[in-house]
Amino acid sequence: MNRIIVLMVLVTAFAKAELSRAQKVEKEYRIDEVAVPQVARDFIASFDVSRKIKWIQEVSDEGTSIEAKFKSSGTRYSIEFTESGMLEDLEVLVKMGDIGKIIRKNIENYLDTTFDYYKVEKVQAQYIDTPERILQWRATDKKLRSLRPKYEIVLKARNSGSSAKRFEFLFDEEGIFIKKEQIIKRNDNILRF
Repeated sequence: MNRIIVLMVLVTAFAKAELSRAQKVEKEYRIDEVAVPQVARDFIASFDVSRKIKWIQEVSDEGTSIEAKFKSSGTRYSIEFTESGMLEDLEVLVKMGDIGKIIRKNIENYLDTTFDYYKVEKVQAQYIDTPERILQWRATDKKLRSLRPKYEIVLKARNSGSSAKRFEFLFDEEGIFIKKEQIIKRNDNILRF
């Protein structure tokens, strides 16, 4: 009997620890361009930005970063930098239909087996490389084959008997699952696109 109780306590503790690791809690604040490191501003200057750039400071459990959100040549970009202005990643807003058929099928198969119901809210192709390679990719009209994106997908999902929750998934360039985080809604001014 004591073994069962100890086992139940351990299982409950492990489940709570796993859940806390799988949550994404972050706050986003608008910041002025003058607060952005020059190296980040120089990188963004290489894009043909058709509208004002929205500079965001993002604070999460993983640390603080700076993000530039803008539209260039009809494409929505979200580019994340460290606090010192070093490039972390470039994300491009895409549709599920823009993802290659085999990759999309891998992603959909994973989501179909994980949830009874889900609705995709946002899909971003995520590129991680050096600033020079990212600029080369963009200059070659995004045809640099060696630079393959991961896919960040935000969705609302539920299983039978549970309420719907929002999640952020990350899949690799083949559509294989990497990471899932539950999005915790904050009562603040968060910019999304």
